[in-house]
Amino acid sequence: MKLGERSINMARIFNYREGFTSQDDTLPEVFYHNFKGGPLDGQGAINKKDFQKALRLRYQMMGWNPDSGIPDPAKLIELGLDWLIDEVKR
Repeated sequence: MKLGERSINMARIFNYREGFTSQDDTLPEVFYHNFKGGPLDGQGAINKKDFQKALRLRYQMMGWNPDSGIPDPAKLIELGLDWLIDEVKR
């Protein structure tokens, strides 16, 4: 079991408890605007839809609900964090 994975899941539950949701997992709007001038003139830095798809994939890879970004209870049990399951049910 990776300690880093445990801490990421604990942080995710803490943030959820404090009111942060998957809607907060975004970038500032400027990252999605097209560049003006230079070799990338007219191209967007990041495609917003592609970013959202990648975020959902990351949630799935982490063992989190792809819609809410909340760790699944099974993942918390796997990591020995079953004491946090009640926080997810709120």
